[in-house]
Amino acid sequence: MPRDLCGYPVPTAALEPLLPPGEKITLRSKDLSAYRRCTLVVDGERSISGRIVWNDKDSTVKKVAVREDPYTDLVDVISTDQSYAYSEKGGVSEVVCPDPELAHRRDMQMHVVIIAHDDLERDGKKVRELLLSYRDALAQSADCRGNTKPN
Repeated sequence: MPRDLCGYPVPTAALEPLLPPGEKITLRSKDLSAYRRCTLVVDGERSISGRIVWNDKDSTVKKVAVREDPYTDLVDVISTDQSYAYSEKGGVSEVVCPDPELAHRRDMQMHVVIIAHDDLERDGKKVRELLLSYRDALAQSADCRGNTKPN
């Protein structure tokens, strides 16, 4: 069972209930300048993706959800402070990132996205647990805590 998503630690207890049963779990990843994506693949089938995206400061979680996957409803429940939204198919959360590793990102907002690719029925509260664990791991990472590099 993986202990991280895109290289950021998440509790196995948050990830395991969202994965289908299977024998082999592999990770596919893609890292671009303003975008990082990794997908957990179970027995050759895509299951869960984690994404890290940088957006304009005024981007809402609803806008990010639609832009990241317009065909999947990621917004059944929105937090009272509107910093995250989720459904049984995934979710989006803002990440508090006070000191981004790259200087040009200081005027941007980091978001994490979780997307389920298969047809399993999931508990939305379990998706929220993974989403918030992923968000918190990013917020505590070196990507958001100093060591700022020039563009």
